[in-house]
Amino acid sequence: MKRGKCARSWKPLQGAVVAMAIDPTSTLLATGSSSGIKVWDCVRHYCTHNLRPSGGLVGLLTFHPDPAHLTLFSSTAADTSIKVWDLKSSRCVSVMRGHVSAVTSVAFSKDQRFMISGGRDKVLHVWRLPHYSLHKTLPVFEAVEGLVILPESGESRRSGKKGPVDSLTVATAGDKGVIRVWDMVTGTMSHSLDPLPRPQSTSHQLGMTKEKDGEGEGEEEVPQVYTDLQFSGSRGELVGVTYDHSIIFYDVATFTRQKQLLGYCDEILDMRFLGGPAPRLAVATNSEQVKVLARGGSLDWQLLHGHSRVVLSIDAFVPPPPLRPLLVSSSKDHTVRVWGEEEEGSDGRSSEFICKGVGSGHTEAVGAVAFGRMSGSFVVSGSQDCTIKLWSLKPLSKWNKGEQPVKLPTKYTQLAHDKDINAMDVSPNDKLMVTGSQDKTAKLWNVSDGGLVGVLRGHRRGIWSVQFSPVDQCVLTASADTTLKLWAVNDCSCIKTFEGHTMSVLKAVFITRGMQIASSGSDGLVKIWNVRTNECVTTLDQHTEKVWSIASSEDGNWLASGGADSLICLWKDVTEKVVAEEQEARDRQILQEQELSNYLQQRDFVQAVGVAINLDQPFRVYTILSGSRCTLTLASRPVTVYTLWGNVRPGRTEMLQNNMV
Repeated sequence: MKRGKCARSWKPLQGAVVAMAIDPTSTLLATGSSSGIKVWDCVRHYCTHNLRPSGGLVGLLTFHPDPAHLTLFSSTAADTSIKVWDLKSSRCVSVMRGHVSAVTSVAFSKDQRFMISGGRDKVLHVWRLPHYSLHKTLPVFEAVEGLVILPESGESRRSGKKGPVDSLTVATAGDKGVIRVWDMVTGTMSHSLDPLPRPQSTSHQLGMTKEKDGEGEGEEEVPQVYTDLQFSGSRGELVGVTYDHSIIFYDVATFTRQKQLLGYCDEILDMRFLGGPAPRLAVATNSEQVKVLARGGSLDWQLLHGHSRVVLSIDAFVPPPPLRPLLVSSSKDHTVRVWGEEEEGSDGRSSEFICKGVGSGHTEAVGAVAFGRMSGSFVVSGSQDCTIKLWSLKPLSKWNKGEQPVKLPTKYTQLAHDKDINAMDVSPNDKLMVTGSQDKTAKLWNVSDGGLVGVLRGHRRGIWSVQFSPVDQCVLTASADTTLKLWAVNDCSCIKTFEGHTMSVLKAVFITRGMQIASSGSDGLVKIWNVRTNECVTTLDQHTEKVWSIASSEDGNWLASGGADSLICLWKDVTEKVVAEEQEARDRQILQEQELSNYLQQRDFVQAVGVAINLDQPFRVYTILSGSRCTLTLASRPVTVYTLWGNVRPGRTEMLQNNMV
């Protein structure tokens, strides 16, 4: 596990493995599938048992915590009982009946006298061991997907001290999205942790062109459920796994959320850096939540809930400290939401983003959104209804923590294009904004009144990305015609065209203070271009599918890319390091050339040969060794291969071997 490498694999099963368990000694592995149960010796790498329980697919496997027992517990999807297998005799020695639906989880008390089982029949059963008799039943009123037995109270939770046998405290998680703590003596719930947010709906598919979709098309209600629950005794934390593969950590002493690890991201649609010394990202995926990476460079993520449908675009305004960044998101639910960062979040975080304002008025999905660059006092949005809107953020100053989001007013609405608007950006001085559309044009607009300034024509297909240069009066566009174009703002003429992508270019941004361009496309490549020479400087090939988004950090040291392969790749700019290494190599070569010249003048040919080999100059070595003066000098002192070898820098010995006669 430390090296992250596969040590051993087996594939003799006919069906998919859906349940696994490792015994306390870590020498036996049990796997369950539709073809039965197999137990493997992890040390000798062979199958020790082949068990055939009735009831179809094996959904639960657990070893007895005492390795001396060599006992395995199992349950199948069709059979609601728990079977007890004696691995010494390979026989089922007992059947524990009581559940009326699938059993999903079991846990053992510390003294191993009791076992608790939970299932989708919404009850917990307490069993006496080793008689395997039913001792008690507790209704929990939700389908249980995971359960753990906790240390009984206070200090013992962290120290793991043994308490009374009957004073069992059990944590459960299930289809209601809430972790509950139960006192098994009184049968009451002692604690209830914060529930998972329950969005109205989710979309599972996103067309490549973000096509218009009817209200509710391709959507369905998805329950916000926990799929598993574990307890880390060494850290004193409950670990819950959610339906979307996220992992949430709770402190058992205070029952507060500590950390959330992001699971499967689906398609990465948009990203923005939020400032700070460590890479900190806001990410829009193929879901209704915006995901924000916490401060400090950790893997702790905050999920921003509020949108009811897929978030298509995000943008960030990062003011100088001590002011906090703002985040804006737009969605298929026809709304725009503005999020502000607040200190000391309610869940114990040092800070969290809270929705402060909502803008509604578009009649179709909002596919583009952007902040004003100078003051962040307004937001512009573009929609599939072909209109653009400017939203004032002045009402945010009246918002107080704990209140509902304020309604954002619109200053104007303009019919901007004939087809969907895919991208927007605001100029660095907040005077102009640019829109890119599926109608193959980009347009410049006056921010103050929404008046049309100019039209950028030249692309043969729809435009996916637009951005103003941070240093020059020009606009960058990226299109599905596989090209990028640079346009002059004053006369709307095309200055440069960048060609190199083989498929649609989906995103393009200026980097390194406007001297270079980073672009990504449906070919899965990220390309870096030199603006002055029109040349592709480098190609980054890490993604396997189309790359929807790239983002550059404010200091220019980091570049992030994300796409349909669910990968978020962070790239660090090492140009200065490479240049410094190249300069150091040149300086070292100059010194060695001078050193070689000095040795030749001093007629110290043995040292000269070593330096020439280090310089990777075999002909120079041949010239030195074949010279008449060298022969006389070498004859006066014995020269062997070992003499020359001692003067050769490591890594250059192969050249000496290859050129020896």
